[in-house]
Amino acid sequence: RDLVRARGLGDEYKGQVVTNGAAVAAALIEKPDIDVIMVGGRMNTDLGACVDAQALAEIGRFSIDAYVIGACGVDPAAGLMAQSFEESTIKRAIAAQSRTILAPLITEKFSVRAPFAVITLSEKTTL
Repeated sequence: RDLVRARGLGDEYKGQVVTNGAAVAAALIEKPDIDVIMVGGRMNTDLGACVDAQALAEIGRFSIDAYVIGACGVDPAAGLMAQSFEESTIKRAIAAQSRTILAPLITEKFSVRAPFAVITLSEKTTL
């Protein structure tokens, strides 16, 4: 889904995108008005993203205007959820550095309870 959102950025978007996902960075390389910053570290091949201590350290140096978060599930009490411990840790770190969190969800996500809580639904989260 992150890749779909990246490809969906229109030509009118001009700015920076910070990502830990290799496929997202590759999809955005063709967009000359988007400055892509790749958060590094060891690539988790199952996730296609860097989710290690190096990535966490780099994320802590950013001040993010808007985080478009992907979620494996959403629970009214637990909030947004992920299937992977490592992914949930990275998502929490990015959310902590973000002013606004945007969570585009399909209705099926509301019936899924994934094993790892990411963030609770709050005033800075828009579904």
